[in-house]
Amino acid sequence: MRECSRKIKGSARRAMQMLIRRSARAARGRNRILFSAVFFGVVSLAVISGIFAGRIQAEQIRAIRQAGTAASTCLEGGNASQYERIRKLSYIHEAGRRRTVGNAKCPDKAGSVCQICALDLTAWKELTEPAYTDIEGQYPSGAQEIMLPVRALKELGISSPKPEMEISLEVEVGLFQKEQETFTLSGWYTDYTAASGTAAQGYISLEKLEDWGGSLDEDVDILILQKDSLSGRQAEEQLYRDVELASDSQRFTGGNTASYNAVRRLAGGYGAALLAGVVILAGVFFLICNVMQISMAGDVRQMGLLHIVGMTDAQLKAFYMGQLRRPILGGALAGAGLSLLVLLTWLPGILGEKYLKDWGGAGRWMFFRPEFLAVPAVFTILTAVLAAASVILRTFRLSALEASAYTGADPGRQRENKRKRKQKSRSPRRELVFMAWQNVLRHRGRFFLTVLSLFLGMEAALCSIMMARGADYTHAIEKKPDFVVAGRSGYPAEETEGQQGTDLESDPFVTGKTTLMLLYDNDYDEFSPVSSAVKEEILSLDGVEGSSVYLAEGGYLSPSFSPKALEPLNDSGDTVEELEEEYGSSGLPVEVMIGADHCTVQILSQEEIRELADFAGKQDPGLDMESLADGTGVLLLHDHILSPAKEEQARESVGEPVRFSALWSKEEREKRLEADPEELEKMGEQPGITSEAFTLCGYMDTQAEGFPDFPRSWHGESMLYFVISEEGFEKLPTEKKTLLMELDARDGKEADVQKGIEQITAAENRRRDEAGEAGLLLIIAGDLMEEARSYIMVSNLVFGIITAVLIFAGLLNYFNVCVTGMLSRKMEFDMMEKIGMTRRQQKGMILAEGAIYLLVTAALLLIVGSAVLAAVGAYMGGRISYFTFSWPVWQAAGMAAALAVICLGVPEVMYRQVRLKNTEYSFQ
Repeated sequence: MRECSRKIKGSARRAMQMLIRRSARAARGRNRILFSAVFFGVVSLAVISGIFAGRIQAEQIRAIRQAGTAASTCLEGGNASQYERIRKLSYIHEAGRRRTVGNAKCPDKAGSVCQICALDLTAWKELTEPAYTDIEGQYPSGAQEIMLPVRALKELGISSPKPEMEISLEVEVGLFQKEQETFTLSGWYTDYTAASGTAAQGYISLEKLEDWGGSLDEDVDILILQKDSLSGRQAEEQLYRDVELASDSQRFTGGNTASYNAVRRLAGGYGAALLAGVVILAGVFFLICNVMQISMAGDVRQMGLLHIVGMTDAQLKAFYMGQLRRPILGGALAGAGLSLLVLLTWLPGILGEKYLKDWGGAGRWMFFRPEFLAVPAVFTILTAVLAAASVILRTFRLSALEASAYTGADPGRQRENKRKRKQKSRSPRRELVFMAWQNVLRHRGRFFLTVLSLFLGMEAALCSIMMARGADYTHAIEKKPDFVVAGRSGYPAEETEGQQGTDLESDPFVTGKTTLMLLYDNDYDEFSPVSSAVKEEILSLDGVEGSSVYLAEGGYLSPSFSPKALEPLNDSGDTVEELEEEYGSSGLPVEVMIGADHCTVQILSQEEIRELADFAGKQDPGLDMESLADGTGVLLLHDHILSPAKEEQARESVGEPVRFSALWSKEEREKRLEADPEELEKMGEQPGITSEAFTLCGYMDTQAEGFPDFPRSWHGESMLYFVISEEGFEKLPTEKKTLLMELDARDGKEADVQKGIEQITAAENRRRDEAGEAGLLLIIAGDLMEEARSYIMVSNLVFGIITAVLIFAGLLNYFNVCVTGMLSRKMEFDMMEKIGMTRRQQKGMILAEGAIYLLVTAALLLIVGSAVLAAVGAYMGGRISYFTFSWPVWQAAGMAAALAVICLGVPEVMYRQVRLKNTEYSFQ
C-alpha cells in the first residue's frame, strides 16, 4: 500500500513537471520578457549602486589623502579624561591621539625636513594610514625608530630608502629644547599633503616621546571622526555640549567627513541620495510588476481551468511558480554575472586610474562589495515573487468559474440614466480614438503603472543630467577670474603654493602660516605684495578686460588692542591683565607674547560692507557695522578660531579701541639688522607711527554659512585679518598697497594676456629672488581646468551612465507593455476583423493608444517634472557653491522624440508581427 502511494505521488510529480514545461513553452514570450526585466533590474541596480558608491569612495580617498588624515574634527590640548569621554559618544566613529613634538632638520642643511609626531594605535591605523600609499615597513616601536615620508627622505638626499638605515636629525622638542638624534628607519610612505601646503609628517614611537618628557595623556590633539550623517558644525555643537573643556580657549575644530562631502557634491546630501535610490528602486519595481500584470488575465484563466479539473490551491501555486522559476533565477544570475564583470574590471579602471591618478591610484581600496550584487539580486527576485504572488492571490479570491472567465478589465460602474441622452455621432477617426481610450482605461492599473514608470525614469534621468551639468567643475572654474596675481606666502617659495587640485571649492589663499612668516624679510612699511610697477604693467597689457579687474588693497601693520578686545585671542590660560602684570617689565607688548603683533588690513568697498552687514544681521546682530561703514571702525575676520566661551568674549569686545602702528621703513629695518647689540640698545624700540583709536566692530567667523565671498589675500587660523573702509584706511599711518589682483581677458586674447603676465611675473620673481624677498604667485584658470580634466571626464561619464540606465528602464517598461499586450490580444484582433474592422483601422487604434501614453507622460514631465527639476536645482544650489542651474531643454526634447518613436513605432511593429503570425496560422 505504501509503495502504491509513492508511485501515485511520483506520477503526480512527473505530471506536474510536464505541465510546467508545457506551460512554460506556451508562455515563451512572457518568460523571455520577464527574464529580460529581471536581468535589466539586477544590472541597473548593481551598476548604478556600484558607480554611485565607487564615485563617493573615490572622492573620499582623494579628500583623505589631500588632508593627510581621515579625521574630520580635532580637539587641541586634550587630556586623557576628554579622550575617554569622546570615545564613548555614540556619534563618534573613531578617536585617536596625536602629540606633535616639533620640527626636524638636517644637521648640515637649513630649513625644516618634516614635523615629528607620535600617534596611538587608532590614530595611525584608522585615521592616518588611509591617507598614505606605498607604505613600506611598520610604525615605529623602538626608542630610536622613525617613519618618514618619501618627500622628507628626498630632502635628506635619500632616493632609495632601505629598512633600518640610519638617519641623523636635529629635532626641536618644544620651544627651547633641541635634540641631536640618530634614528633607524622603520618604514616610509608616500603622502599627498604638499598640494595643500601642509608640512610633511614623520612619526616616532611612544617610547621615544616619553624619553623626551612627553605623553599621550595630556596636551594632545584628539583626532575625531564622527559619523557620516553629521556635518562638521553639527558634530562640533554636540561635542561642546557633551565634553567638558579644560579652559575657555580650548576648542574643537570641526569639519565634514570625506564621505559627507562626497555625497554632498554628488547628490546634495544623504537625504537626496536616499530619495534618488527610492526612485530607482521604484522604477525597477514597476518594470517587473508590469510584466506580471500584463499577462495576469491569461494566467488567471489558465489556473481557473486547472482548478476546475481538480488541481488544489497548493498545486496551483507550485505550478505557477514552477514555470516562473527559470526566467526569474536565470535573469538574476545572468544580471549578477554581467554586473560582476563591470564592477571588477571597468569601474576600478575608471575611478582608480583616471579619477585618482594624481592621488596615488586606488591602492588597497576596493570599489566592489558583495552587497552590490546581493541586494539588487534579492530585491529583484523578491519583487518578481511578490508580483507572481499577486496573480496567485487574485486566482484564489475568485471561484474556479470566475477565474476561468477572467479578462483583467477593471469593472466599470454602471449608471442607470433616468432620462435618455441623445448620443452624439462620432466620425470614424474619433471613434478609433475613443476605442483606444477605452482600451487603455480597461486596464487602469497597467496604464498608471506604465505611465508612472516612464515618468520616473525620464524625470530621474533629467534630474541626473541637470545635476551633472550644474555640478560640473567647469562652472567652478568659470566663476573664477582668468588670472590671479598675488604675493607668495613666504620666502623661499613653495612649489605647491596656491594649488587646489580638484577641490575647486577650497580657498587657495588659506595658509597655516602667521603674518610674521608671511612678511619674513619683507617686514617693512614700503613692501607691497604686488608692486605698483607690476600692477601697471599687467593692466596695460592688450586684451585685459578693464571692467573685470579687482584689486584687493590694504597694508600690513602692528595692532594694539585694549585688554578686553584682545581677550578672545588669548589662549595662554591667564587673562590679558595677568599677562601684563607678569611680563610688563620685559617691555614686550602682550600682542607679541600671544602672536597678535602683525596683521593684514584690507580695504572693502561700500557694497562689500553692505553685504557683510546683511550677513551680520542674520548671524550676529551685535556687530557694529555702522562704524565700519563710516570709517571709524575695523572688523576682525577669523577662520573659525573661537570656542563658544571666546565667542561670548568677542561679543563683549565690540566697541573697544584698537590702534595700528606702521612697520619700520626699509631703511630703518636694514639699519637695525646691521647694528650690533650696543647700537640696538641705543636705538631703543622706536615703534612706528601709531594711528588714532578705531572702534572694534567685532569678530566675524568667515567659515559661517552664508559668509559673503569676496577676494582676500593670505589668511588662516594663525593670522589676524582686519577689514576697513576706504575712508578708514586713509587714517592709517601707511600707504595703500596691492595685496592681490584679479582680472579677465577679452575673448580670443587669453593666450596673449597669459603670455604677457607670465613674462612680467617671471621677471619680477627673478629680481625678488636675488634680493631674498617673497615673489609673486600666478593662478591661471586654464591650468585649473587642465588639472581637473580627468575629474570632469569621469564625473560626466558616471552621470552619463546613470542617466542612460534610467532612460532605458522607463522605455524598456513601455516596450514590455507593448509586446506582452499585443501578444495577449491576438483573439481580440481576430474578433474585431470578423465584425468588420479593417486592419488599417486596427493600426490607427493601436497608434492612438501609443499616443495616449506619449501625451500623458509628456504632460506629467511638463507640469510635475518641471516643478521637481526647479526644486532639485534650488536644493543643489544651496548645497554646492558653484552649482549652476539650467533647464535640460535639448535633452528633454531628445527624450520626448525617443519616447514618441517607442510609443508609436513599437505598437506598429508588434501589430504587424501578431497579424503575420495569425495569417500564417490561418493558412496552415
